[in-house]
Amino acid sequence: ENTVTTFTMEILGKLTGMAMATNYERFHPYLEKSSGNSNGLNNLRPISTDFPDLLNKIPKGQQGGGEYGYPFWTSSYPETTVPSTNILTFSHCDGFCLYPCEPSQYLHTPSSFEESCRTVTFYNQTKKNYDSYVTPRNNLNDVSLDSSNSNTIGGIIHLIRDPLSNIVSRYHEYLAVNEVEWWLQRDNKVNTNQLHDQRESFHEWCNDMDTNSTLNAFEQHQHHTYATTPKTASTHFFSFELEQKMKSIPCHSEFVKYVAWHNHVVEMIWSRGYNSIEVYFEHYASEEKRIEEAQRMAGFLGYDVKSTIMPVFAGGKLYREGYYSEDDVKALMEFIQFMSFDKTWELLKHYFVEER
Repeated sequence: ENTVTTFTMEILGKLTGMAMATNYERFHPYLEKSSGNSNGLNNLRPISTDFPDLLNKIPKGQQGGGEYGYPFWTSSYPETTVPSTNILTFSHCDGFCLYPCEPSQYLHTPSSFEESCRTVTFYNQTKKNYDSYVTPRNNLNDVSLDSSNSNTIGGIIHLIRDPLSNIVSRYHEYLAVNEVEWWLQRDNKVNTNQLHDQRESFHEWCNDMDTNSTLNAFEQHQHHTYATTPKTASTHFFSFELEQKMKSIPCHSEFVKYVAWHNHVVEMIWSRGYNSIEVYFEHYASEEKRIEEAQRMAGFLGYDVKSTIMPVFAGGKLYREGYYSEDDVKALMEFIQFMSFDKTWELLKHYFVEER
């Protein structure tokens, strides 16, 4: 099943003929297993190899490798043109660790989240482990090195998927990463009778998450007055009201990650004044809508559409019936609206219109 990010890169690359970039030379550590690529190394080259002047934008003392660097070229098609201006770069930012993980591993400040969107991950051949560096935020607007501008990021394409379906898809990722046998054998018709009911297993996963006493202890808000000082450090990851609402929804920490991630993107766009457009995963299910969205994104990037061949989209699945009860959907709607910024809720509320 295509992810919204990889398919977006694919359709824009094939329709415009422009080279794309990625912040990930090597697959993310936990995505490596599910990719089926035991090596995971894409053998990509940094965009700075085509634009050596970019290295002059790196702080003094870092040009030879260090805390700063640039994304890598990537493509799944044979012939591409290097853009003279905006380069579409794949970044999933941070704040989405797979269960089980503590709030400290997925909650971010606005600045740490923004930096994560500029963080490039690669495999350090010398150290033989994963490493990363950060693309400089300032001194560069595009690869034409227009000195009149100051931002590396020229704009943001904000990709959005139905929150309920997204969390089920996250569960599928969890199964793949942990190499759960029944999931890996799900397409084997010989063993069909041995397969688990995916909906029932999803409910079990959510219940395990919601009743995990170790992780829940990190989420509890310890309310106290100014007149008293608690003997143990309070945890203030979540407000008292938000914590109460978290108790009413399934897979609560996954939905916290979902809303927090989109809140951060909305806040980053607002605080930095970035140009942006939103693209919904579900629109790719229709060929007519795919073409419309591809043209809209190409125009946003300043690219010409040179091909009419539209890639096949193997995705767009909705996971609702059997996965969530009517009460679940109602509680999730109230939770997401409560936790969302006004702008975030504006982008998400149409997913719940029919439930009202």
